[in-house]
Order: sequence, then structure tokens, then C-alpha cells
Amino acid sequence: MNLIESMVFQCKSLSEQFPKELNASTNASNSLLTELECNTTMPYPLNGGRNGFVPVPPSGFTPYRATETGNEFYVITTTENNSTQHEALQKLIVNYTSQQATLESNATSTTFKFYLSR
Repeated sequence: MNLIESMVFQCKSLSEQFPKELNASTNASNSLLTELECNTTMPYPLNGGRNGFVPVPPSGFTPYRATETGNEFYVITTTENNSTQHEALQKLIVNYTSQQATLESNATSTTFKFYLSR
């Protein structure tokens, strides 16, 4: 998450906005991070531009997705409930306030939502 946070804030610093949909300049909406670009004068993709890359999620987690809505920009990944990965998320979440990250569970999975703006 630190690498993702760094990439997103570098983009925000250079373009004064969060990464946008690749070739569309629209807000991220449950978009794969690999399909976002930094909308600078010379746009560049987050995955490969400016020597950046989107890290591969750990085994058992879904690819990272981003959403920008209003003042919020967050990244999510999901894993199955009652798994080792689920236990890891329960241990990880205690390191964040509810303004920084949340865990949202349903009957089969848990989503880790990491906020970069709120």
C-alpha cells in the first residue's frame, strides 16, 4: 500500500488531480490501477510510466482497484473470508484509523479499502 500511495500522490503532485481512466480523463470508478494514468501535460500510465509499476497483489487477493467519488479516492482489494489472507487483513487494519482504511465483509469475502483522500 505504501508503494501505491506514493505513486498516486506523485501523480497528484504533478497534475493536481488523482489518476484518471486511461485515455479517457474521467474519474476512476472501480478501475484497475493498471488502467489509470497520470493526467499531466504528457499523460503517463501508472503501470510503467515514470518508472512506476502497480505491484502485484499477494496471493489470494484480487487486483487493486481505485475509485474517486467526491472528495474520496480509495484503493481496494478483496479476499475470501476464513482464509489466511482474511486473518492478515484483520491484523493489518488495527494499524489504521477508520479515516485511513476499512474492512467490509459479506457472506463470502472481505474488502480492504485504503483511503488516500477522504
